[in-house]
Amino acid sequence: MGDQVKKSATYLYCLVHAASAPSCEGAGPGLDRMSAPRLLDAGQSLYVVAADAPLSRYGEGPISKGLQDLDWVAACAMAHERVIEHFAAPKRTVIPMKLFTLFSTDARALDYVRAHRTALNKAIKHVAGCQEFGVRIALNPSRAAAAARASAKTPARTSKGTQFLLLKKQERDFTQNLRRDAVTESAKSYRELARHAKDACELPIVHGEGGASVILDAAFLIPSAREKNFRLGVEKLTRRLSASFDVTLSGPWPPYNFVKKAL
Repeated sequence: MGDQVKKSATYLYCLVHAASAPSCEGAGPGLDRMSAPRLLDAGQSLYVVAADAPLSRYGEGPISKGLQDLDWVAACAMAHERVIEHFAAPKRTVIPMKLFTLFSTDARALDYVRAHRTALNKAIKHVAGCQEFGVRIALNPSRAAAAARASAKTPARTSKGTQFLLLKKQERDFTQNLRRDAVTESAKSYRELARHAKDACELPIVHGEGGASVILDAAFLIPSAREKNFRLGVEKLTRRLSASFDVTLSGPWPPYNFVKKAL
């Protein structure tokens, strides 16, 4: 008989460092048409969360084609994230793997872990006991305009037409100054929140819809003991900037950005 054609590969969701093997029960089905998530024991309290991926859907060709479909990529990313979030728990450290991390066999996946064990141990040590939070600050044009109108003043003895033009100019100047000062505000806000973090990084800004102008998009690695103070810091920042800016807190998440930094 000839060699059988291989029909599946080993897909990796994440690595989990824990005192005992975590349960896969409740992890969900994972990516479409893959087997249920399962564990591979990598030794020294490290477990690989894996699944069998059919090559007809997750081989090199199908993935290359799928990457052109943003809805398909988004669905895969959400399923990937849900599995990782299941394993994120107190007294465990999760090292997320990139979307579409595939190996030909379980043995090859474990070989990869062994080959990168020093870097992985460094990453585990760096993010242990922490969770990632995101903070985004964006200029709110309508509230900024309202603040500009509230601060505008005109001489008492001027015509209505002149008053209108002066008010419009002051509003325009206020908004321009606000955008200019936003750079300083961004740096100040980042420093304030980073004081509570073990690590922090600014992310590339992706401008959203609705006219909002993002001035800061950042991730913070927060130890569990500092989470309360970090949240209070975000609340304080939100109040301080409420006249003209929106502050959005997201998380907690697995430490995606800080695993990348450590590795």
